[in-house]
Amino acid sequence: MFSFFKKKKIIAHIKLNGVIGNAGKFKQGIDFAGQEEIIEKAFSLKKAKAVAITINSPVDHQSNHI
Repeated sequence: MFSFFKKKKIIAHIKLNGVIGNAGKFKQGIDFAGQEEIIEKAFSLKKAKAVAITINSPVDHQSNHI
């Protein structure tokens, strides 16, 4: 039929940027405790069919060297 009569599906999207875990003495990294409020909000949207999470975290090349 006509596509404009179909209901659009809603997907909540969480964007996280930063180092995952402990980032150091003066920097705060991404952890569950720091993001708990926004995660709970995304999952509580009644019309959302899914929750997508995008994580942009830098790579520590020094930890890959033996």
